[in-house]
Amino acid sequence: MKTKNVLAIMTASVMMCGLWGCGSGTSDTSATELSVEAVIDASESDADNADNADKTDAADSADSEVTEGAATETSVDLSSMTDDAFAYNGKKISILDDVATTLAALGEPEQKNSGAGDMNYYDYGTHTDTVDEGILFVTYTDNGKESAAQIDFNIQGPETAKGISVGDSKDDVIAAYGEPKESGKPILTYEYDGFELGFVINENDKVSNVNYISTAYKESGK
Repeated sequence: MKTKNVLAIMTASVMMCGLWGCGSGTSDTSATELSVEAVIDASESDADNADNADKTDAADSADSEVTEGAATETSVDLSSMTDDAFAYNGKKISILDDVATTLAALGEPEQKNSGAGDMNYYDYGTHTDTVDEGILFVTYTDNGKESAAQIDFNIQGPETAKGISVGDSKDDVIAAYGEPKESGKPILTYEYDGFELGFVINENDKVSNVNYISTAYKESGK
């Protein structure tokens, strides 16, 4: 951009000399040279300003796109959810949904393993010598159809319909869900129509795991 502007001004200066005549005197020549140099300098300054303005506009546009992108990532309204579901990465995941819907919400698993009884294990986790955490989605075959058996998570991030997450206290769970079906055990179990919801409590009286189990799966004996 800058080179084109300078060439255009120099061409215009030559044309002006042809039309008006460039004096042969030293004073006139110096004035003409100074005039051209001044115009070139001004043009270069304008070009620099224009380039900077373009860069600023581009940066502002990029920032705007990032902001708009962040704004479009909406969270799940917990008040609209029922107890069969939890919120994760802005999506609702339910033990009562069909397998295809749940897999679409969870995305591509880190690994998939198959077990006895036509069981499939979709593992969304990190497993190393020091870390063993994530989300596990287990399915089974029910009358020839792959169906949800269990969803378990032991990471912070997922949140139940009543706002409970890994790391919350036992008292938080009871305050949200009431007294469990069973007491005196390391897991607080709540029964619902079609599923059970369990909270594993560690030695510090904190939630370490949350699991949803299909009643149909439990009754299948698999």
